Amino acid sequence: MKTSCCVTRVFSPEDQALLAESPVPLAKDLVKYVNQTQTKGELAALRRSVKHCQPLGSEGWQQTADHMGLEHTFRPRGRPRKTE
Repeated sequence: MKTSCCVTRVFSPEDQALLAESPVPLAKDLVKYVNQTQTKGELAALRRSVKHCQPLGSEGWQQTADHMGLEHTFRPRGRPRKTE
């Protein structure tokens, strides 16, 4: 069974040694934060990201991905459509 790091951090303290230290501060009430409902906009962005295999994140993150040479992930897959 696969579990998220949230489950391990909150419910399996003995397994926490298996996890690397979080690179960002975690929410104080991690379970509540993880389980909160997404807005319609967040859900649409998540679905678009999954459908098009594109990074999900803010404009700042997208600029970081561009700087890292990942700009191809923002373009549609496949050959460009012909324009007349």
